[in-house]
Amino acid sequence: MKKLSLLFAFVAVAIASQAGGNNDEESKITYPMPQKVKAVMESKCFECHNDAGRSDKAKKGLNFSTLDGFTNIEKIATLSEVKKEVSEGEMPPQKFLEKHPEAALTPDETKLLVDWVQKESKALLKKK
Repeated sequence: MKKLSLLFAFVAVAIASQAGGNNDEESKITYPMPQKVKAVMESKCFECHNDAGRSDKAKKGLNFSTLDGFTNIEKIATLSEVKKEVSEGEMPPQKFLEKHPEAALTPDETKLLVDWVQKESKALLKKK
């Protein structure tokens, strides 16, 4: 009976941690941004670029879950790279878009992200 209770407890903990992990995915991204920007990021970027992201390569390149811990200069450099990649149509990558065409950024979404990066970078420069 004791073994059965332990097994039940283990299974319950495993199920709870899996369910909680999926729901916490976006809550781990604490970098402040306007709601419209966050909505685009959540639907087009965070799937790969956060601690729970699918691609280790994508997380290594940019992990929004760790951006809060950067110095202002590191944040500006990272945001500058985001602006470059988005402006040039490099993100999301073509290979990813072949399988997930819905992840493509619209011109309005691209403009929204680029404008936010510029505004955020200027604000960070003032905080130096």
